[in-house]
Amino acid sequence: MNKLLDEIGLRFVSGNSVPVERATLRREEYDQLCALLSAQEPTWRPIETAPRDETMFLGYRRGTIRNTYLVPRDDCVMWSFGGVTSAVEVHPDLAPTHWMPLPSPPSELAKQEAK
Repeated sequence: MNKLLDEIGLRFVSGNSVPVERATLRREEYDQLCALLSAQEPTWRPIETAPRDETMFLGYRRGTIRNTYLVPRDDCVMWSFGGVTSAVEVHPDLAPTHWMPLPSPPSELAKQEAK
């Protein structure tokens, strides 16, 4: 794994990959890298980096994980956290603190839904 990453010029720093230099990948290397990256466990990210377009994701707040999204509002910042919606200005303690993308559906389920 490290040999492949070294060859393509990637280094992992605190769980994030950063390009050290530009590299051209052969298809085989690209496929290996995709498999490697898809096998990594998702990590929690600060809520400030969460999607702002009503995309649903997993939100975390005080030991609780729920489906979460940002409610589109012009007058305030409002989150829907597990179906409960609140404005951050009114209830700052109800805002999620971290997020991660929803996992992909099971491959067999995705195939059935596509039919």
